[in-house]
Amino acid sequence: MTSSVAYVGPDPATFWPEAAITIGTNDGYDLDAATPDSGRVQVVNSKADIRLITDLAATQRMTGAEAVSSYADCVGAPTRKAIPAGELKVGSTFCVETTEGRWARLGIADVRVEPSKTEVDLSVIVWQRAA
Repeated sequence: MTSSVAYVGPDPATFWPEAAITIGTNDGYDLDAATPDSGRVQVVNSKADIRLITDLAATQRMTGAEAVSSYADCVGAPTRKAIPAGELKVGSTFCVETTEGRWARLGIADVRVEPSKTEVDLSVIVWQRAA
């Protein structure tokens, strides 16, 4: 894990107020999409900020978080590569930097594992880029 640059200041305005999204095996999600409903994309799509193949991974940076983590907490937390499928647990929280420079805090609300597919329900808030 590497440390991120510290951010000092108030949380930027939200780009997406808290929303619920679902990502499944071989799906990606564009957290910069205009609305949460329009963010689900194919994994091969370069706009996918997060993707679920064998692990839940971010295109840019992913950091650890708590359910109440602020923008500054997300930006300043140690970076990790991905969350292995076996570690996808309800109540876990993480942050990702989007391809357009925003930050999002995501909490795992539910995990459904079937032989051919995994689906993860996430609670997400996306902040605007800091000034």
